[in-house]
Amino acid sequence: MKNIYNCHTHVFTNMAAPDDFLRGGVPVLGWIPGITRLFFNRGFSVWLGNLMRNIMPTQANDVLDRYAAFLNIGNYGSSADIFRFMKGYYPKDTVFAIYSMDMEYMAAGKPRQKYREQLEELADLKKKYPKLIRAFIMLDPRRGKAEIESLAKEYIEKKGFTGIKVYPPLGYYPYDARLSGVYEYAQKNRIPVAGHCAGGPVFYRKKLTSDMIDPTAPVKPSNRNNPCDHFAHPLCYERVAAKYPGLKLNLSHSGGGAELDDYLGTSWQDPEAKKENWYSIVRKILKKYRNVYADISGGFQQARYLPVLKLSMLDSKLSKKMLYGSDFYMEQIDMTEREFSVETRVELGERDYFKIAHDNPKRYLGK
Repeated sequence: MKNIYNCHTHVFTNMAAPDDFLRGGVPVLGWIPGITRLFFNRGFSVWLGNLMRNIMPTQANDVLDRYAAFLNIGNYGSSADIFRFMKGYYPKDTVFAIYSMDMEYMAAGKPRQKYREQLEELADLKKKYPKLIRAFIMLDPRRGKAEIESLAKEYIEKKGFTGIKVYPPLGYYPYDARLSGVYEYAQKNRIPVAGHCAGGPVFYRKKLTSDMIDPTAPVKPSNRNNPCDHFAHPLCYERVAAKYPGLKLNLSHSGGGAELDDYLGTSWQDPEAKKENWYSIVRKILKKYRNVYADISGGFQQARYLPVLKLSMLDSKLSKKMLYGSDFYMEQIDMTEREFSVETRVELGERDYFKIAHDNPKRYLGK
C-alpha cells in the first residue's frame, strides 16, 4: 500500500504569533486590550475558544471557528506536541510537509518566540522524524534579499529542510523583486515552493500604504473581503510561474473556500457577476504551466466542495497537479483530520485519492 503525503500542515505554537494577532481579525473581541495574551493561556483559550466556535453556529467556515482552532491547538506546549497530536490521525508512515510562519512583519506586535527560534524548533523536530517530515522555511522579502537567500541556503543545505513558503497576505506580492534570488535558487535545485493562494485570517494588520501597492499588479486591492487578499491572487502567482518555468510551485488552498462558493453559486449569465473566480483561474494556470500544482487544504476542507475536486480529477491535466493537504491546524472546522482524509478518499476513490496523496506529492516534494 502506498503511504500518504499531507502537503500542507503547521505545528508552530502560539508563541510564534504576535502579541496583537487577534486585533483586526476577530470581530469585537480582537480589539479588547490584552485579549491575545489571555488567549495564549491554555485553559482560557479552550474555554473562550469553544465559546467563539458557537457564537455563529449556523455559519460554516466562519472566522471565529478558525481562530478557535488556532488558539486551542496552538497552545499545546511545543511543536513536537502538536506534531504528535496531528500524526495520530494518520497511518504511521504518513509524510507531512510542515510550513513555518514568519509573522514578525504582520504589524501586530512582536511574537514571544523569534522566527529563528521557531525554525530551530522545527529543525529539531525534523531530526527526530527524518522520514516523516518535509520542513518548509517561510521567507518574507521584508527581511531583505540577502538575509532570506542566506536563510534558505542555511536551512535547506545544513538543516535538511525540503522547501520554501511565501505568504503574500502579510503585505507583499509573490513576485516581489527581493524574492528573485530565492526563486532562482529553488528552480536550479528543484526545491518546491508553496505560496498562500487564498484569503484568510492571517494578514497585514495596518492600513496599506501607497509604497506597498504595485500599480502594475494584475489585480487591485478590494474591500470585498480584505484588501490584503489581492496580494495572494492567482494572477500574481502566474507572473512567478511565467518567469521561472522550471520552478515547482504550489498554489496552496486552490483559491480558498469563498472562491469555491463563487464557482458553485454564480450564474455567469448574470451581467453583474464576475466572469471568473480564483478557483477557475487556478485551474487555467495548472493547465498552462507544467510545474505548477495546487493543494486542496482550506479550499476543499468542507464536504460540499469535494464533488468539485472529483470532477477536476476527470481532467487528465488537472489530475496530475492536485495535492492532498489539510492545513492542520488552521482548518479544524467542518471535520477533523481523519474525517477529511476519509471523506476525500471515499469521494475520489482509491486511484484518484492516491494520485493526490502519493503520486503527485512525490513529484512535487522530490526526495
